[in-house]
Amino acid sequence: SKKPFKIKYLSSDIGWFPGAKGWRFTLDNVNLMTQDAMWPRFHFSLKKTMNNQSVHWRMGASFLEIRDVQDFLCGSTQLKARWKTWLSRFNPSGEVSNLQVGFDGSFQKPSHFALKTALNHVSFRSWHKIPGIKNASAALAFNPSQGRLTLKTRNAVLNYPSLFKTPLPLGALQGEIRW
Repeated sequence: SKKPFKIKYLSSDIGWFPGAKGWRFTLDNVNLMTQDAMWPRFHFSLKKTMNNQSVHWRMGASFLEIRDVQDFLCGSTQLKARWKTWLSRFNPSGEVSNLQVGFDGSFQKPSHFALKTALNHVSFRSWHKIPGIKNASAALAFNPSQGRLTLKTRNAVLNYPSLFKTPLPLGALQGEIRW
């Protein structure tokens, strides 16, 4: 089982902006220290707008520590057991910056999902037929109809036990994958 998510220190400028068709919540100049580390100062926002019968959600964060987010999610009662298992098996780490997420509908059944972010020094374990990686950096953008992963990595390691006997060091890895 994962350790509980603990906050040692937290300060922020908090904003709440209600409107006729929704609201916006902001955390600016956030200082956060978890049980593992002090995060760089960051910003977070969550916006909900309602038009006719639809609900639109937009979330942004200038920085997130993946391991701390994993601990937070796994300690939540809202995350389904299969996602907790998935996170536990992959054990992701690294940093997310300039995150922008948008979707329509509810958290349980989102539609028109879109994500854009930068991933820095990301690592995760291999599991079944999915290879693991250490120290990868990339930009990621996708929605249900298309996506793009732009790799720009130095000194990473690919772990793909079903293909290579030992982990494969990658001095430099650059490229773009589109779908």
